[in-house]
Amino acid sequence: MTDNRKFFLLWITLAVIFVAPHFSFFFFQAHSELGDFAANALEIRKAKLFHELYGNYSRWGFHHPGPIFFYAYAAGEYLLRDLLHAVPSPYNAHLITGIIIQTGFFAWTLLILRRRVAHALLIPLILIGGALHFGAVNYHIADSAFESIWPPYVLLFPFVCFLVACASLASGFAEEILPAVIAGGTLVHSHVAQCLFVLPFFLLACVALAIKSSCAEGSVLAPMREFPGRFAASGVALAVFLLPIFLDFLQGEQSNFRAILRHLSGHSDDHKTLLQSLAYLVTYFCYLAKPEEIFNIVGKPNFRFLAERWYFAAIWLLMIAVLIIAARSTSKSNRFVKWLYIYFGLGLGLTVCWGVLQNGEMYNFNSHFNFGLLFVAIILVMIAACAKISVQRSGSLPVILCLLALPLYIATARSWHPHIEFPKAAANLAQFDEMAEIAKGELSPTKFLSFSHDDWPWAAGVAIALERLNFDYATTPEWGFMFGSEHATNVATAIQQKHLAVWRFGARTENSRGFFVVKGGGPFVITSPPPINPAGSEITFAGPAANAGDYAVSGWDISNGKRAKKKNRKRSNPFSWSTSDTALLYFSPQLASNDIAVTLDIFPATFSKSKSQHVTVSFNNSLSQTYEVTSQQTITMRIPADTWNRESEAFLVFRFPDATSPLAAGVSADPRLISCGFTRIGFSEAKASQTH
Repeated sequence: MTDNRKFFLLWITLAVIFVAPHFSFFFFQAHSELGDFAANALEIRKAKLFHELYGNYSRWGFHHPGPIFFYAYAAGEYLLRDLLHAVPSPYNAHLITGIIIQTGFFAWTLLILRRRVAHALLIPLILIGGALHFGAVNYHIADSAFESIWPPYVLLFPFVCFLVACASLASGFAEEILPAVIAGGTLVHSHVAQCLFVLPFFLLACVALAIKSSCAEGSVLAPMREFPGRFAASGVALAVFLLPIFLDFLQGEQSNFRAILRHLSGHSDDHKTLLQSLAYLVTYFCYLAKPEEIFNIVGKPNFRFLAERWYFAAIWLLMIAVLIIAARSTSKSNRFVKWLYIYFGLGLGLTVCWGVLQNGEMYNFNSHFNFGLLFVAIILVMIAACAKISVQRSGSLPVILCLLALPLYIATARSWHPHIEFPKAAANLAQFDEMAEIAKGELSPTKFLSFSHDDWPWAAGVAIALERLNFDYATTPEWGFMFGSEHATNVATAIQQKHLAVWRFGARTENSRGFFVVKGGGPFVITSPPPINPAGSEITFAGPAANAGDYAVSGWDISNGKRAKKKNRKRSNPFSWSTSDTALLYFSPQLASNDIAVTLDIFPATFSKSKSQHVTVSFNNSLSQTYEVTSQQTITMRIPADTWNRESEAFLVFRFPDATSPLAAGVSADPRLISCGFTRIGFSEAKASQTH
């Protein structure tokens, strides 16, 4: 059997090993995504229609460069779910596709190693070392190796394959141009920081190959003549990877490319020290799930984790010693091994650079591919071990080691927790039927999702569920980067024109009508507005008892005790800011016998040059009044009874033409458009003698 067939069989075997332990989860349980998985499922649906240009969203407000994984998952969904009906839900198909991709890159890496180092024990030893290494990764960061489709985790095996392919290419083996291009393109599409690794690694490999070809063959074009099919396939693959990036670039200032550049320029002063970056790298040698916790409030790293996980530190110190001792002898006898050492050293240097360049907290997922870099060190140690073992003396040992590796990979598939089921990164939305009935009963097919920042994972889950039920959804423009810019809408105008049905996420109140709850610990989704009694109601914007969140649709930052506690404040603000140039309150007005007096306790933001703010308040698009707010004050708006009683659903729209951001004013990094602070809005009926 040829090497290609053997490694194809290995690929299939590994894929089965990672699917089979979760057979019931994949083939008998339907799942609906939440959080990042739901947001990415929205992109996968675009990919099925060939409408997707971008990769997964970044928490910094842009997208990563390319959609290669989204198209792969879309293909898997079409095959396994739509065509074969082998799985009960799209998410299951995405996960199985992800396992096939990750094990495929892993098997491809082993095939390249088998071609470059002809020792019978090498692949069995690497399989054992890989099982132990990635088993430790999965034990401490569950299901993050081989099994996850969370974008930060899927870089792991393409990174290993790319580095090994580049080392082979640089050592003169031009046939590895194809895995280098495919793995490198996958990395660039998946994370913007991978350009830091892919471009210099690939350029170095090409230059080294050209120099060797020129010296040995007398022409830099000799590899292309020797492997025309490989180079042609690589050119096609490169064009496919570049196409969405080029199409995005053509959009000019509105492009994702420009958004990335704006982020880089806007965060040029938010970097880490060299010591912080080195400490961050060391945490991967100890398989630390939360490296951000090693830094104290002044940013200096705490190396206590080295003592707590001394066994990992000791093992890696021993392996590093072996690498240093064996480097000269193994590199001298094999040009590929020499380049693999070079690329491992360059990888360490560049990942330290990436650590310095990072913005925000230094989470594990920012550099999860570092576990792939460590696996390259394991490969080099196994190559050094094989150099000391005679091939003739190996006998049946390769077969024994391969058989020993199988149960280790099965344990890795269970994250070494045999009694714990595969974690449901996506929770069930059990009330699909109920949600569908509520959605069908509304006149508007488009549902506006109104949610606080903490509830965005559940909102994303409802968004993908609505799409699969053939309903549309809308969000405010600030969430366009995650939910899709085509779903961002001017809420006030759309609701006034009856184009949207409002679905609010939050706690259910005793007056809530038309609701369902997101299973898995999620909030209630209220599909009918809460009532306002004109005889005496109050919307409060501050404190633990604040109820403005029940009425606010967009444009507010509701202050409450829970948020204050989460941000470690001593107390909550005694008010709430307006955070957009338009804010909306939505409610059901109960019948009034007299005109309604609406009183607003309000004050202007004072950080802008203008110390006053203009506010236009309108009711149901039929009554409007403009006020100038110069200090903390109470303003009153009068609504005639016939206007109040005209509609079963009502809205108060606040427009703030003078709103500006603290960032624009130069007082802080807050980008929100702030105009006024609100403490309460009261509703009362005017006396009959005062009625118009």
